[in-house]
Amino acid sequence: MHELVVGSRLRVAGPLQNFPLGVGASRYVLLAGGIGITALAAMATALRRRKADYQLNFVGRTRGVMAYLDQLVLEHGEHVTVHVDDEDTSLDVKALIDEVAGSSAASDTELYMCGPIGLMEAVKHEWTARGLALPNLRFETFANSGAWATEAFRVSIPALPLEVTVGTDVSLIDALEDAGVEVMWGCRKGECGLCSVRVLDCDGTIDHRDVFLSESQKTTDTTLCLCVSRVATGGDTTRSSELRTLTIDLP
Repeated sequence: MHELVVGSRLRVAGPLQNFPLGVGASRYVLLAGGIGITALAAMATALRRRKADYQLNFVGRTRGVMAYLDQLVLEHGEHVTVHVDDEDTSLDVKALIDEVAGSSAASDTELYMCGPIGLMEAVKHEWTARGLALPNLRFETFANSGAWATEAFRVSIPALPLEVTVGTDVSLIDALEDAGVEVMWGCRKGECGLCSVRVLDCDGTIDHRDVFLSESQKTTDTTLCLCVSRVATGGDTTRSSELRTLTIDLP
């Protein structure tokens, strides 16, 4: 986009809806953190028109950066709960999920969320801890910047055999496709798990940037999602000038 000038012509596709709102739940809880409101504002409007039982929780650091706030309060009234960090009304994730779990419609309540990875991971943890139905927890992410700085690394596939360098400005899945490797994928955001592969070896630190694998799966480093995962030195400066190598097995 930085190369565009006045008069440039662009070809664009129509908008895609990859985060659909379900129909038929007894109750809906919407949770938006920051810019995540762009995905949930339309859901709230649709639920209001359906006369559904819903609650929109909007979280932000300050009111000044919370998009559409006044409009949402005007449109949804008591169906909106605003949580502002600098007003000491931050969201209590545990209390929110306790309220869902304690309601008579707990088994038929759907929660939709979009926002920072940390917030959504906290909700997922509390949701799972209470044994709530996982299909009823639905979310969209804007990707994860990872625990480590982006570094170049090598990926090796002994079964082909092939070794490819993954630069800092390209994803692992793109590097493989550029090298002619056919890879199954779906969302390219680390959500669906279609591109997950078996890890055979890694002499660096795997930076899992997906929200598909469980924490225990990420800890074992036996599987990763090709679309977002990377390899980093992980603070090891003894071989900082060398590229780490990830060895994988494709299905």
